Amino acid sequence: MRRLVVVLVILLILSACRAREVESLYLPLVTSVRIEKAGIGSDVALQQCGDTAYFHAVWWYNWSPHALTSAHEECGEFIPMLFSVGDKYHVPDDADKLLVLNECDWWQQCNMTPQAAAEFMHWIVERYPQYDLIGPAATDRESGWEWIQEFGRIYRRMCGEWPPVEAVAVHCYLGTAEACIQHTERYIDLARDWGADGVWVTEWQMPSIAEAQEVRSWLDNEPEVLRWAYFAARSSWGDTSKHLISPQGYETTFGTWFSESGLP
Repeated sequence: MRRLVVVLVILLILSACRAREVESLYLPLVTSVRIEKAGIGSDVALQQCGDTAYFHAVWWYNWSPHALTSAHEECGEFIPMLFSVGDKYHVPDDADKLLVLNECDWWQQCNMTPQAAAEFMHWIVERYPQYDLIGPAATDRESGWEWIQEFGRIYRRMCGEWPPVEAVAVHCYLGTAEACIQHTERYIDLARDWGADGVWVTEWQMPSIAEAQEVRSWLDNEPEVLRWAYFAARSSWGDTSKHLISPQGYETTFGTWFSESGLP
């Protein structure tokens, strides 16, 4: 009887040890580290240093190569942009990421053919090898989708590889969260084809706060969306009622939503 009890005790100990081994192997990793993605864009003439912190963003840009303020280190991470050919010799040397080629399929923006943009991208890669490149950004029109696909094909024919970018940039003003998410997913597929790490959604806006919150939640939780920036904190372009700060300098209802939705 005593021998049976000893055997049972040994079996129970072994069983407990094996259970602990299984738990240690298969318990999911739990972390409290928050992945920060949120950014804002502001016109050069309207930018305010305190906006980044106020809106709980971690980065910002102004569609130009320079922050144009001596205090930009205190304003969150500034990401310069090489908007078009006109900025080719004005890129700063104190950053490690560079946004490139803004809406070249639209005559009011970068305005370059896929062929010209591919040739210029090759020049950028050769001239600025130290930067992680993000772009190009096409408009959210179907013509923009056709433009960026043709750009990629031309670059590959020229250089023997897909454009060597860290991420493809995405813009979305399509009016519903569902349409914006589907649009971004299409660009995520393109980024995979190019061998990029993912996408940056560098401009997006929705007509209602409910739709905007749905998009923001998806952007925050989609792992292949590496960063995003709302359009816009301060800008004279587009529907200024959807911006975070009005042209008169007051916080809009979208600004209040954005600030509160960014709280931990």
